[in-house]
Amino acid sequence: MACGFNLVLYLAAMEGIDPQLYEAAELDGAPAWWQFFGITLPLIWDVVIISAVFLVISGLNAFEMIWLLTSQDPSSASHTLGTLMITSMFKEFQIGRAAAIAVIMFVLVLTISAGVMRGLKREDRNDRCARPGRFRVSRALVGAVLPATLPGSFSRWSGWPIRP
Repeated sequence: MACGFNLVLYLAAMEGIDPQLYEAAELDGAPAWWQFFGITLPLIWDVVIISAVFLVISGLNAFEMIWLLTSQDPSSASHTLGTLMITSMFKEFQIGRAAAIAVIMFVLVLTISAGVMRGLKREDRNDRCARPGRFRVSRALVGAVLPATLPGSFSRWSGWPIRP
C-alpha cells in the first residue's frame, strides 16, 4: 500500500547522491553491487530508517481496508486495534475503552518505532563511504564533495590501491 510513497522517498534520496562518487568507484574498478552497497545504501540509510518507521506505523494503524472489506462490521477474528477502537466508540458507546485502545496504540507505535530506529542506527557516521576492502572512495573526493555529510577526521582511510 505504501509502495508509491516509499518509491518517491528512495528516488529523492538517491538523486541527492553526487555522481562523482560513482565515477570514482567506477574508475577504481568497483562492480555495480559494490557501488550499491558501498555508496548508495550508506548514503540513503536515513531514508531507509524513516521508511521502516512509516511501514510500522501504517501496519499498526491498518483500518480502512479492513473496515471497508467487512462492510463496516468486522467480526472478532478480523479486528485490528483501529477497528476495535472505532467499534467501541461509535457502536458500543464505550468511550473509556476506546480511549484506552488509542493510548495502547500510541504506546505500541512509539515503542516499536523507537526499536526500529535504534536497531537500524549506524554507529560510525564519519566512515559512511569507506568500508574495509579493496574499493574505497578517496579522501580528497569525499572532502570536496561531501564536507558537511562526513565530518571528522579521515585518518582511517589508507588511500587507493595502485593498479598497473
